Amino acid sequence: MSFAGRRAPVSAGAFAVLAVGSFAVLSLLPGLGDAGFWSGAELGVLDRAAAATGEARTGLVRAPALPDLLRTFTWSKLGGELGLRLPHALAVAITAAACTWLARARGATAWVSVAAGVIALSMPALAIAGRTVMGDPFGECFGVLAVVAALAGERAAGPRRALGFAAALVAIAAAVASAGLLLGGLVPGFAMLAMLPATAKLRRRALAAGLLVAAAISAWLVVHQGDGFIPLLGAAKDLELVDKPELRRFTAALSDLGHQSFPWLPLAVVGLALGRDRGLAGWLLGGVVMCSAWSLIYGLTDVPLRVPVAIAAAGALASLSDPRAERPRRRAAVLLAVFGTLALAKDLELAPETIAVPLHAFAVNEYPADLLGTAAQLGRFAKLLALVLVVGLALAPGDDDGRRWSRVRARVPAVVGEHAAVVLALALAAAFAWQQTHGLLRETSAKLSPRAVLDHFAGLVEAGELEPTLGTHRVRDRGLALYGPASLEPLPNRREIYDRLAGETPTAVLLRALDVPAVYQQHRQHGVPMFVLDDTHEDLRLISNVLPAGEVDHNRILEVLFDAPPALEHETLVRFEEFVEVIAWQIDAPIVRGRRHTVQMVLRVLKPVPGGAKMFARLLGGRLSRMNPDAQPLAEDLYPCNLWRPGDYILHRASFDAPLTEVPGSYDLVIGLRRGETKNFEISVPAGADGEFGVHIDDPKRGYARIGTVTAW
Repeated sequence: MSFAGRRAPVSAGAFAVLAVGSFAVLSLLPGLGDAGFWSGAELGVLDRAAAATGEARTGLVRAPALPDLLRTFTWSKLGGELGLRLPHALAVAITAAACTWLARARGATAWVSVAAGVIALSMPALAIAGRTVMGDPFGECFGVLAVVAALAGERAAGPRRALGFAAALVAIAAAVASAGLLLGGLVPGFAMLAMLPATAKLRRRALAAGLLVAAAISAWLVVHQGDGFIPLLGAAKDLELVDKPELRRFTAALSDLGHQSFPWLPLAVVGLALGRDRGLAGWLLGGVVMCSAWSLIYGLTDVPLRVPVAIAAAGALASLSDPRAERPRRRAAVLLAVFGTLALAKDLELAPETIAVPLHAFAVNEYPADLLGTAAQLGRFAKLLALVLVVGLALAPGDDDGRRWSRVRARVPAVVGEHAAVVLALALAAAFAWQQTHGLLRETSAKLSPRAVLDHFAGLVEAGELEPTLGTHRVRDRGLALYGPASLEPLPNRREIYDRLAGETPTAVLLRALDVPAVYQQHRQHGVPMFVLDDTHEDLRLISNVLPAGEVDHNRILEVLFDAPPALEHETLVRFEEFVEVIAWQIDAPIVRGRRHTVQMVLRVLKPVPGGAKMFARLLGGRLSRMNPDAQPLAEDLYPCNLWRPGDYILHRASFDAPLTEVPGSYDLVIGLRRGETKNFEISVPAGADGEFGVHIDDPKRGYARIGTVTAW
């Protein structure tokens, strides 16, 4: 269903814009300054703002001028996280409101227009750009405002027309100053060219000539650009791509757009096919081509095309409920949209950070996807969107073909059937936007910013529980200089950490999570108490020699390390060479396929186990069925096995999903201790094929032992 060529009542359009703008403000502004800056992603922007106000900063990275100017102004007035992030939040809110106006101007109903604006707001790229200083919402914001001004001027007459076109030129200039000549000038300019009516021949020709000149200037600058930053382009070349251009495919920008607009792009493509809106299709497809060429040279791109994606997706929802459209065609469209949405959900499972934070390139294992449950949180909305499309199609009015469902659908009020898909998707998009801005992003900030940990320390110092000097060990987080106390004492080795915590003065040390096990092992060996007061950050831990009143010890090593064996359901005895014995096991049986289960084992330590060892705990059902086939880190890697000491008892836990594809029946629990990629530790007890508690070894290399049986349903 095409929106082109229709005129909508002004009052309804104004109400729709006001509603979306209000929701955007409520989603983005409350608590905007509560979360600390992300050390690896936001502090560079803070450095530029501080340098612009006269502070001495080094290692600055060049960036477009206008966003830095806006951020510097608000930061100098308000200070802190709120001052630096406020322009981003306002730009995203304006973008969502402008998206609503454009949808309404293209002929959409008020409900569909509101859905378009909220869909835009729910996209990860805009959600994260509105709550942090990552990405460039200004280029898209000013570009969309230029399109809005041009269309408003085209619809007006007299001086108002001239004013609209002048505003469009100003907005284009601001977009170029924010995102460069191509992303900020050519993309919105092409959108205006695609959306201007065919009757405006003179204006279309003038705009086309201007776009050709801008394209020629951009091409000349790109060809003659060296390694530095060109303000008119708004970017510096990706030097890795200069040396290895094969690392980035031409379709990478389309993939970037799919991640940045998750999960709406497949539905938007369907909307373009159903609606036949040439202006919107030209904006989106032309922009994708330009951004694809750009990304081959400049790498990961903040693709300024979320607004046409949102409008097209909202148009698809309206088309699915249009009784004039053929139902087989609508069914095919829903099928394609559902498959595309589920494909994006699969990308989310493989690389959660590329969708949750699509505008920042994380190093390997830097993004705490497992701790945040990113794939589960965001994937839930993709599956719900697929369900909404199916339900919306099922309730949509259509011809009575005599089938049973047609008779059931006939009982549904027409107004419900016509608006079901749009209203359900609107509610889903609103929940998705709110969950990101007030849920996932807040949790991510706690993991990637040291502010929460250091504020916790400051509160304990203020309460008189700890001395004001904070010890640090191998902490290189740049946020420490911003949020840390005035008095810091670097501790170069574990001996100095021990000496500091062994004293009688209540004190604290900030160190990396990977250093905690070795420090704890040293304190435990000498009987010196050590408590983990804060573990909210992904990589930093606040430890102390006291546990203040009201505080909780967050030392997770205590979950797996014991002085006496924990009681489990089944006894067993399997010794792996001279290192460890497995003396008990338990599994939350019966196994139900499709659910998650946990197997536990108690290990008695005879001597430290070489680092890198892993435990197999496989469930084998005959020759074909098996569950949990992969080796798991010992004790969840909470306490590395090279730190184990004779007499320790280790609780090993491994969680696994029981696949629905496996057959029900009896499964043997088979264990093994992996030494390397292709070799296991040899089982020394039992010495023969059979041992105590029903242990049986049928592996000729004595690398695996069967210790029990469970039932799967």
